[in-house]
This record gives sequence, structure tokens and C-alpha cells, in this order.
Amino acid sequence: MVDLCPECGNPLKKNAEFCMYCGKNMKNSRKVSIIGNNQSKNDDGVNKQSRYLLNDSQRRLLVYRIIPLLIIGCVIWLLAESVFSFLFKESSFTPQFIIIYVTFVIADLVALLLFFITARKNYV
Repeated sequence: MVDLCPECGNPLKKNAEFCMYCGKNMKNSRKVSIIGNNQSKNDDGVNKQSRYLLNDSQRRLLVYRIIPLLIIGCVIWLLAESVFSFLFKESSFTPQFIIIYVTFVIADLVALLLFFITARKNYV
């Protein structure tokens, strides 16, 4: 079991009098111990939520701003790659190349949709 500073959440050395990260006095404060992956308990036995989980505003930012930007970036990259490979390659688009390209685009969109759905249902 690892002791954590209640002020900054960083691990403490055994029997530490002060937190070496924030300088908080540990003599008069209660230390927090790690119990599971995303929850911890302090000395009173009260559960404390992990600070690594996304709250609603952070999740909204991820889903509505960051993911669409990543999708747009992927589409631009794929289009540029296709155009440059078409212009600077001796052979032109073949039906086999187009099928492979469309398959990768569909797989990419399915993966992003699955991530979006799991983020909306709070699995992430």
C-alpha cells in the first residue's frame, strides 16, 4: 500500500514528515492510501475518486472538439497520400487499390464510431 499526499496526490516516502513535491506537513494531515486502480481510501475509510478520470466537460471537449479534428486530419492525410501517390507514381489508380483504400477508410470510420459510442456511454 502506497501513501499519497492529500494535497498534491504524489507518493510519499515511508514515515515522511513533509511531502517532497508540495512541502505539505504530514505530521498533522491524514495520508491517503491506494486501494484499487481508480479509487483510493483515506484513513477515515472514505472513497476518493481518481483524478485521472474525465469529468463531463473534459469528455465533451474530447468528443466534440478533439475527435472531429483528428478525423479531419486523417481524411486530409489520406486524400493527400492518394493524390501524391497518383501524381508521382507510374501506375494510376487500379480497382484493387481503390478497394483497399475504401476498406481502410471504412475501418478507420468504424473504429472512430466505436470510440465515440463508448465515450458517450461513459465506458472511457
